[in-house]
Amino acid sequence: MDKRTKTPPPLLEEWAWYPLKEWQWEPQLAKIELETCRDYSFGRLIVHLERNHKQLLGITRSDGNTWLEDCVIVRRRAWRIQEFTNEVQENPIWFTYPPTRTLMLYPEWPNVPYLKIDPAERLRRIETFSSALSKEDQRAEREYSLDPRKPDRPAPPSMAKRQTELEYLLNPQNPSTGEKTIIEIGIPKNLSHEQVMKAFEALLKTHCPGQGKPYRKSPGRGSERAKIIDDLNALGVYWLCKIAKRQRMDVMTLIRHPISGAQVYSQEKKLDNPLRRIQKLMPEFWLDAMGNLVPLEPLSPV
Repeated sequence: MDKRTKTPPPLLEEWAWYPLKEWQWEPQLAKIELETCRDYSFGRLIVHLERNHKQLLGITRSDGNTWLEDCVIVRRRAWRIQEFTNEVQENPIWFTYPPTRTLMLYPEWPNVPYLKIDPAERLRRIETFSSALSKEDQRAEREYSLDPRKPDRPAPPSMAKRQTELEYLLNPQNPSTGEKTIIEIGIPKNLSHEQVMKAFEALLKTHCPGQGKPYRKSPGRGSERAKIIDDLNALGVYWLCKIAKRQRMDVMTLIRHPISGAQVYSQEKKLDNPLRRIQKLMPEFWLDAMGNLVPLEPLSPV
């Protein structure tokens, strides 16, 4: 039988991000949605593992403090999230943090594979949260940034809004940011912004050494995209090896680079690294997501 007429193996349609179609590589993901796909799919894998574990232990009750799926369900009900939206009252921390925003706002999660969502709808949602500034705002911000007198005049409205939102994250009274470390500091007027930032960085390392999100650290945009692609490849390897129970030789030929379509892994032994990668990243993603799914409910009735 012609290899091109074979039906796809189980789960291949979901986890081969760039499948072969009519002997040509056709990307199934746009570059702009790689990160969203990774976060959505990491969450799906965690739910898959959680469901299996609960079934093994005979657990039937819901527990929003232990299981990621239950945690999202409880909060969706509290915030009355029934369909995708780009506006949520009180701007909670789960809404400002991209991974938890995806889990909360994509109604298809966790039951529908990411690639099963209509591609146009996927891009529309992402563009909703990454819409570019108007030309007027861009010009105003550029002029402000280039003007050496900028400390003496107010920032443009678009920039001021972002600054206010960021500043509120450090407000001790902000109910959406959960547990906090509260430290009294003094900012000397004779120091430059650069000096104050270096001092604040040192303060963070001293008083909050564990602050940060380890699975998302990256030195730059290019390496961040490469890391996301590595995560997706590792996810495909894990799913096909551990869940679909495919032979390593098959898995090695199925995982392809999303841009060129080139085979990623040349030896079966090299599949060990992506498998270890997923085993390390899943607990980190779970801990990170559970920590950012706050608050449980809005302060005022929805």
